[in-house]
Amino acid sequence: MYVYHNITTLKLFNSICKQHQWSAELAGVYQTSVYTGQFVTIPVWNMRVAVARKILKEKANLKFGVSDIFYTNQVGGDIKSLANSTASWYSYFDSRVATIAFGWRFNQGKSLKARPSGGSETEQSRVKA
Repeated sequence: MYVYHNITTLKLFNSICKQHQWSAELAGVYQTSVYTGQFVTIPVWNMRVAVARKILKEKANLKFGVSDIFYTNQVGGDIKSLANSTASWYSYFDSRVATIAFGWRFNQGKSLKARPSGGSETEQSRVKA
């Protein structure tokens, strides 16, 4: 017997700029129990934080982030519809990830020039607007 129920997922993201050089991010995800087939999973959630700083005369950006800071993105649940028995499962794995990112601005804050578009001159003279 396969029964599917509604799954609710909530995602939040917030970015905070402190002064002109520093910024911070806070993001979170929550998912309710999922009923699929004979499995019922437990609710899972995780939170991610990051801080970034502009460096090298604001031509580059250095960012450090950590995901699943509370170590709560661990899946598990119950197995239903087994005759005369009960079963549950829980996965233990390291879901925490730290990242360091470096970004470089090639544009240097100038607006990009528009590229010419259209066909050759003979084609454009043939087609009148």
